[in-house]
Amino acid sequence: MTRMAFDPRTKAYVERRTGEGLSKREVIRVLKRYVAREVYRYLPRPSGAPVWPRQSLTSSGTVIRPICRPAPRTFSQRCLAS
Repeated sequence: MTRMAFDPRTKAYVERRTGEGLSKREVIRVLKRYVAREVYRYLPRPSGAPVWPRQSLTSSGTVIRPICRPAPRTFSQRCLAS
């Protein structure tokens, strides 16, 4: 909402999109998605972790898949193991 009021680029975008027939509500929805993508870039990530896609390729072309944790045991399985 602040960008719609003060940012000249966003004001021009809103004018253009409303001229194309989008409602103000639809324009705000698109702007929210844009802001979310913009903010996501700046979120901290663990070092060495691929951002996207979840599968990475090595130089030889093989796929590296993330290691999955085993499913947690249920209460009855924990009691029987004891």
